[in-house]
Amino acid sequence: MDRARRYWSTQDAKARFSEVLDLVENGDEQVITRHGRMVAKIVPYDGSARAEKKTGASLVDFLNNSPLRGSGLKIPKRVGKVSLKPRKVDLW
Repeated sequence: MDRARRYWSTQDAKARFSEVLDLVENGDEQVITRHGRMVAKIVPYDGSARAEKKTGASLVDFLNNSPLRGSGLKIPKRVGKVSLKPRKVDLW
């Protein structure tokens, strides 16, 4: 394995995905490129949720601290079945 390699074309990453994961598992971040542009980075999983890592707050904390809390905003509950049939929309 080439441990110094950190950038992978989409095609190479797809063909050698197990190797990419092995490198990530060993703590090395790997970057996936498409047409020479960086489009994704694979990093080792640390077990924390992305939102909590950024803000340090949970969804419940976010909702409790929302500026809409106590504003009287009413969200109607759906009664009956929800239709999963697509509806026709006129665009022109």
